[in-house]
Amino acid sequence: MKDLLECNEEIKMDPSMGVNSVTISVEGMTCNSCVWTIEQQIGKVNGVHHIKVSLEEKNATIIYDPKLQTPKTLQEAIDDMGFDAVIHNPDPLPVLTDTLFLTVTASLTLPWDHIQSTLLKTKGVTDIKIYPQKRTVAVTIIPSIVNANQIKELVPELSLDTGTLEKKSGACEDHSMAQAGEVVLKMKVEGMTCHSCTSTIEGKIGKLQGVQRIKVSLDNQEATIVYQPHLISVEEMKKQIEAMGFPAFVKKQPKYLKLGAIDVERLKNTPVKSSEGSQQRSPSYTNDSTATFIIDGMHCKSCVSNIESTLSALQYVSSIVVSLENRSAIVKYNASSVTPESLRKAIEAVSPGLYRVSITSEVESTSNSPSSSSLQKIPLNVVSQPLTQETVINIDGMTCNSCVQSIEGVISKKPGVKSIRVSLANSNGTVEYDPLLTSPETLRGAIEDMGFDATLS
Repeated sequence: MKDLLECNEEIKMDPSMGVNSVTISVEGMTCNSCVWTIEQQIGKVNGVHHIKVSLEEKNATIIYDPKLQTPKTLQEAIDDMGFDAVIHNPDPLPVLTDTLFLTVTASLTLPWDHIQSTLLKTKGVTDIKIYPQKRTVAVTIIPSIVNANQIKELVPELSLDTGTLEKKSGACEDHSMAQAGEVVLKMKVEGMTCHSCTSTIEGKIGKLQGVQRIKVSLDNQEATIVYQPHLISVEEMKKQIEAMGFPAFVKKQPKYLKLGAIDVERLKNTPVKSSEGSQQRSPSYTNDSTATFIIDGMHCKSCVSNIESTLSALQYVSSIVVSLENRSAIVKYNASSVTPESLRKAIEAVSPGLYRVSITSEVESTSNSPSSSSLQKIPLNVVSQPLTQETVINIDGMTCNSCVQSIEGVISKKPGVKSIRVSLANSNGTVEYDPLLTSPETLRGAIEDMGFDATLS
């Protein structure tokens, strides 16, 4: 531990390990191919650790090593690609770094300098210090880009030291928070009518890259968001909230995070985005059954989203499709683990707990599983449902065949999608899908998430 403390003191005092972030306005982008080209080209520039380009906001946010690049050189690099790049705020933001202490767990076959050169080529690694006598490697990383597991995969002979220091307290912790560049923002959000609205906003915004915490108040009609401005902008969060149908306005200018006891209490235990950036789906089971429910009390699409996200998170639910228009839900579930009556109660329990749910039909599984047959079943009429349905989605904002290929490539990988044909001339897409796994509204939302305007025909 003493050796690690000494190593840590050296690293803390090294001024050369700062990493900065800058946002550059970019004019001249017309489609997602432009976004991809800039990200690929600038991402290869020496000293650039990460770049995120937004077609909607017309900007690029770059995390870079100030020893190798400056905001000016990055602006010129984008200019050289044929775009108009402008820096509105010349003051870069500091980016959080962390230090991993790794030790050699087996006989080391690679020379130390080879380990150093290998790790320094990795995006997100800012510095390496090697202590051969202590058989220790101190790796400074940007945790939002790379993590300890990825480092260990690059050099399997290294392992995370069990004596690695925990988070520093006191002044050191404050310093780390400042380095993180976390900002607190309050937004006025109009149009929320129930707790499903707040849950939907918290769920979607909380998953955005750069959003650390979010708490939405129905009574105050406001959202409090803690975010990292080098990864996401206020305008992007505002657009995402408004895309869900809620007008949003900035109440106060964002401030760097300095939470009091009340704020900490309000924000702790609030949703945090998952590392995958999307909700995990439950697996399909060999003895799946399907049940249809009538749901009274849904008022808006937030209710639909809230019910779908809550039920799909249950281990024994394979899929759920909720229809606001038909006041119904079709649930595919593991019949050996749960009954339709339990699912009915689970839907009624979804926040705010005011839904009235009844079972209309159940499709029995063909499985002969003893556990399945032992479950008490409710006598219901068996209904058949087409395995494939078709929907046409109007798509605005496509400018070239790259847009067509991007939409077809992304949507074809979505659960339940059998095929998709996108027409640039007709500005629409025709999708064949399994109604038990997805819905037209879900597909429309997925296209909008790619930056296009999508409406159902």
